[in-house]
Amino acid sequence: MVIGILQVEMLLSGTMSLKDKRSLLSHLKNSLRKQFNISVAELRYHDQYGRALLGITTINNESKIVNQVLSQVEKHIEIQNNVQILNRKIELV
Repeated sequence: MVIGILQVEMLLSGTMSLKDKRSLLSHLKNSLRKQFNISVAELRYHDQYGRALLGITTINNESKIVNQVLSQVEKHIEIQNNVQILNRKIELV
């Protein structure tokens, strides 16, 4: 069994309040959960409306599939209009 963890630190443009940030992240997290069947949580920068760190995890029997899913998730985040990825980290356990 392989557990894959992706941490994505991002800048959120167009958010002028924490309410804007919550709305943007809620939409992003829901679309990621639906499309990729993964777990997503905001890990840091809860009180900063222009920044976020998401933790994303998936599990499978094959590390190749875990890598593919996390790469696709990362690409999905990259194409979002109001999101700029600052840093990313993938770890397999």
